[in-house]
This record gives sequence, C-alpha cells and structure tokens, in this order.
Amino acid sequence: MGSLHKSLRTFIIGLCMGIADTVPGVSGGTIAYISGIYAELLDSLSLLTLGAIKKIFTKGPRAAFTAVNGEFLLPLFLGVGLALMIASRLILFILNGYPSLLFASFSSVVVFSLWQLRHHLEGFSFARGLLWIVGFLGCITLSLLEPGAISQISQSPSIYSGGFLSYLFISGAFAICAMLLPAISGAYILLLLGVYETVLSAVRDLNFSLIIVFSLGCLTGLKLFAGLFSHLIRRHEAGTMVFLHGLLAGSLVALWPLNKTPLIQMSPWLELLVSVAVLVLLGLLEHVSKSLRR
Repeated sequence: MGSLHKSLRTFIIGLCMGIADTVPGVSGGTIAYISGIYAELLDSLSLLTLGAIKKIFTKGPRAAFTAVNGEFLLPLFLGVGLALMIASRLILFILNGYPSLLFASFSSVVVFSLWQLRHHLEGFSFARGLLWIVGFLGCITLSLLEPGAISQISQSPSIYSGGFLSYLFISGAFAICAMLLPAISGAYILLLLGVYETVLSAVRDLNFSLIIVFSLGCLTGLKLFAGLFSHLIRRHEAGTMVFLHGLLAGSLVALWPLNKTPLIQMSPWLELLVSVAVLVLLGLLEHVSKSLRR
C-alpha cells in the first residue's frame, strides 16, 4: 500500500507539472521543487542512458526498469503526459480570456512556496546573498523579454521545412532545461522562441511529426542538463537552493496579474480575492498534510 500511495502521489505531482508546463510564466520544475521530488527527479533523469537501454536486452526489462528508477519516473511521466493532453485543449482559451485570475492563483502558489522554503536562506553569507540576487535578477530579466523577441524563424511558410524542424528541435532542447528549472517557464521560453502555439497545437491535434521532432530535442536537452544539475544539487546543495529560491522569487514578476491584458477585464479586487483564497487553501492543505504525518 505504501508503494501504491507513493505512485499515486507521484502521478498527481506529474499532473500538476504537466499543467504548469503549458502555462507561460509557470514552471513544472517549480512544482517538483515545492513538492520535494526535485532532487530525485534530476537523479532519475540522469539514469536514462544508453547503458540502461542495453540492460533491456542483457538483463531484461525489469532490471532496466529498476535501473532508471522506473517506479518513480513511470507514474510521473504518465501524469505529465495526461495533463499535457488535457491542458492543451483548454489553456489557450483560459489565457486569452481570464489570464489575470489564472496568474493570480499561480502567484499565490509561488508566495506560499517561498515561505515554505525559507529555511534554505538560513546561514546568510555574502556569497549566498549574491547567488540569490543573481537568480532573482536573471528571472526578472527573462520575464521582461517580449514574446517572439529571440527569433522570427517560426514564421516560416511551411512548418515541415528543414529549417523550421531544426529550429523546433533546438527549441525543445532549450525548453526542457527551462521546464526543469524552478521558476523558469518552459512555455515562456517557447513563447520567446515563437513556437508556443505550434507546439501546443501539435499536442492538441496529435501531430506526431512535430511532436517527435520536439521530443527528440527535449531528450537531447534533458541528457545534457539533468546530469549537470544533479551534480550541482549533490555537491553544492546549499548554494544551488539559494539560487533557485532567488529564481522562484523573481518569477513573481512574470506571474503578476497586472502585467496581463485579458480580453475580459477583471476587477483587481476579484484577483486579490482569488489570490487570498488560494493561499488559504494551500495553508489548509499543508495543515492537513502535517496532521496526517503525525
């Protein structure tokens, strides 16, 4: 039952990560970070190597499954995949019509997370303070860039041209790195690169040609990034967590509801009410969670 409970919890976290990764300004890495699975996620992803694939033929599927921590990755990937399928059909409508309420909710999640993770700021030093500031300012700088500011190549007449497919592959590599970083939104990176709607539409319409090219880019970026960051977490955990806390704080600039321009204007009081309601709900959930652990 313990294993089943853990798998169900991991699946739910995967659902939340998948939903977050479709929203510009929100990161699936943030969800992994605040839910306490971030280090295990990076370690498990770094195990996805050619050696693990070879084990399927030399020692059998079960050994390969165990070698890559499949009991953790399988429910997580299933949750992420299901969420992407569902969210891709709704997220464009929500972002166009009611973005301020959506981002007000996510802002509350970030504020709550910063409070919950405040212990990483204990033992202040100049070096750690500098790391926090670098993370904070770096995330703010990224959030101030305009969508499509990096390149206009995605406006190619044919989405199946070699140039565009190569660009989509590279976009996937960059986006997956951002998706794994707390506070850096992979969806926002796709917006900056000009392929956000293309990728979201491909997932919604099951356009496997584009999905495969984008996924291969993601796998390439994943292989290059996961091992590096896993190493940083293991060897320099304190400094890395301070940097990530700064990134998370800086993400509030991108998430701030007043930066959005909805088709339907919302009262600031309604946005505030939603933010407070989300904070209260998170507080209640945390209280219940602590009670169940006693």
